[in-house]
Amino acid sequence: MKILITKAFILSLVALGWTVALQAQNFQVQAVSGEKKLSYAYIYLNGRVCGIADQDGAFNIPHSKLHIGDTIPASYVGARPAFAVYTKELAGESECTLECSPIRRWTRSK
Repeated sequence: MKILITKAFILSLVALGWTVALQAQNFQVQAVSGEKKLSYAYIYLNGRVCGIADQDGAFNIPHSKLHIGDTIPASYVGARPAFAVYTKELAGESECTLECSPIRRWTRSK
């Protein structure tokens, strides 16, 4: 019985290690506007659509697709696009937040 518990514990630690290792291979881009997370924002990589953020405004890009000097823009309807340049400093990070500022609408008073 004790051997089974030990094997189960070791297997769970190995599974946890694989999960952490797989997440570490991705670079997470978070699109926000103030405190609001921008659900389904478009995420680009060097001018081409890379994907669409999830409902929390997050999108994962594999580190293998990123190179120093790449631009990572995010756009959202009703907000000005924001971008980051993938630098050596960002290469050491696991995520970055792109702040899209809202577009103000002017209305004509009657």
